[in-house]
Amino acid sequence: MPFHFWAPDVYEGSPALTTATMSTLVKVVAMATLYKLLTAMHADLSDAFINIIILISIASMTVGNIMALKQTNVKRMLAFSGISHAGFMLMALLSISTSAGSLLYYASAYSLAGIAAFAVILYVCKNKDNEAIANFNGLGKNNPLMAAVLTAALLSMAGIPIFAGFFAKLTLFNQTLQAGHLVIVILAVINSIISVGYYFKLILAMYNKEPNEAAIKTPFVFYAVAVIAILLNIILGLFPSLVMNLL
Repeated sequence: MPFHFWAPDVYEGSPALTTATMSTLVKVVAMATLYKLLTAMHADLSDAFINIIILISIASMTVGNIMALKQTNVKRMLAFSGISHAGFMLMALLSISTSAGSLLYYASAYSLAGIAAFAVILYVCKNKDNEAIANFNGLGKNNPLMAAVLTAALLSMAGIPIFAGFFAKLTLFNQTLQAGHLVIVILAVINSIISVGYYFKLILAMYNKEPNEAAIKTPFVFYAVAVIAILLNIILGLFPSLVMNLL
């Protein structure tokens, strides 16, 4: 925000595999590049710069989450969710001297959850004309494993323990508090609560609705990518030092 307008349309109009790449690799590389530029040039973060980062971070989190609540297309929902997560990652720039590990950890947790989620989306929507939430009705009955993976990925994005997304947010919030920015942490917590609303909309569709069609056979590669990604996410949640100590 305010450079987010392209994302929902491009996410929705692109093939799901392309969208998965944009929502994980592209976003993480952009944030890493900004962080690297600021640290490599030993940038002096003036009060004006910090205030701009705070404003953009809060706006991105809030606009992304509020717009995501209105979506009925899963890819558009995750596009707005990604805008919100970009706002969270911007918080790392407020404690730039100490947040390299926490930014990498957050990016890793978000990317693994995104990969797991899109593996399930590719499976569910591969023969569909759209990625509407209605396509996921009854997935918990038709394919319990894929439904469980998608649920876990969404819970990680929402910041629910025991997933890495929770500990990534906790670490980021703690460092931002130590840098003296209480207000942005309070608003970030509120936004995390808001995000639960639209993530659970998809979870409820999987478990509370009847299937639209009979179960279809799942290619092994979808299972492999989805399960490996979410297991890595859980491992990072249980052992954050595996990533935190790399930088």
